[in-house]
Formats: sequence, C-alpha cells, structure tokens
Amino acid sequence: AESSCLRSIGLEHLEIEYTGYGYRIGAMTPEGEQQSVRVSQVILPCYTYVAEARGGDILFHAWVPRDDSSCWTWDIWFNEQKPIDAHEHMNRRGVWVDENFRKLRNLDNEWMQDREAMRNKSFSGIYGILTQDQAIQESMGPVYDRGREHLGTTDLGVLALRKVLLEAVQAVASGDEPTTRASRGRLDGLRSEQLTIPVDASWREACPLPSEFALT
Repeated sequence: AESSCLRSIGLEHLEIEYTGYGYRIGAMTPEGEQQSVRVSQVILPCYTYVAEARGGDILFHAWVPRDDSSCWTWDIWFNEQKPIDAHEHMNRRGVWVDENFRKLRNLDNEWMQDREAMRNKSFSGIYGILTQDQAIQESMGPVYDRGREHLGTTDLGVLALRKVLLEAVQAVASGDEPTTRASRGRLDGLRSEQLTIPVDASWREACPLPSEFALT
C-alpha cells in the first residue's frame, strides 16, 4: 500500500535486501509506466557502491574508522569503458584538501559557506556535493545523541547499516566471524546498477543477487 501511494505522487521508494556481505538498497522512482531503479551496494565493514548510469563513471566509497569519532573517507572513481576526468569529479564533489589530505573547507571555517550565494543562487551556500554532506554530518558533533533522531522512510539505509554493524559487533564479541557468507563469492564481481523497468516489475528480478551471496 505504501509503495502504491508513493508511486501515485511520484516519490522515491526504498527497499532493503540483506546479503552475505551486507545489503543492497533498491531505490525506485516512477516515470509514467516505467520506473527508474538504482541498486546500491553496502559491503561490510566500511564500503559503499553508489549506483550510476550505465556506461557512466562509478563511485566506490571507503569509510575507514580512525578512532571513536572520526574516519578517513576515500572516493574511488572508475569507468570500465573509458578514462575518467578526475579533476571534474574533485571539483563537483568538493574534494579540496591540503598536502596532508586535510579538508580545506571544514568546521573551523564553516565549510566556507557563502551567504551571498544563498541569497542569489545556492540554497546551502556551500560548494561541492561532498562538502555539503560533511557540513550536515560534522555540525552534529563528534558523537550525536541518537535518541533525539526522527528517522523516516527515506532513512532505511541508515537503519539497515546500524543493524548489520551491531550484528557484526555482537558476533565478534561472541568469538565468531562478523559475516559468514561473503567468502562464498567473489566480492570484486559486485556492481551497482541503474536501470529502467516496468512500474509493476521487481527490481530484485531485474537485477538478481548472485546465489552465493543470498542469506538462507
């Protein structure tokens, strides 16, 4: 019922499929009789595979914890069919760092927010997609009180991540491996997907999960 309602008003609908390596996020947006589908991968312990248009540049993320309140982030762009424009990606996302890979736009300078730009051409006044994300994340402080959150249906990915990470922590605390299925398949064969299918079709059938990664 929820999915039908979202489709009727043209909103994105999210679904989670748990796997042996983490989970997949299916994001469906109706387009008349068709729906645009983005399938992104979350691979334990700290990787994400963002869905991009077929033939386009692909983004692979690594979020490497440094301590209890900070981490290194890696943007890995590639294209299996042609060279990429690294400079264009760095400027569009806002990957501006110094010689020690410290961000030039950060909390200390309020991410160089441009108030004049906010009045005329930019809602946030912050340039760079990644810099905008970091401003939201870092302005919460090192450790945020999750009890004050108000998560919604668009936060299913956040809920899924916490679920698999907590399960992994509990497994390690019990002396077990954090995942038991991922080693059965080659993770380097995983891909994100972006495709268009009929509005009543299943994204899981259109982009099937390899059987070696299925949970049983």
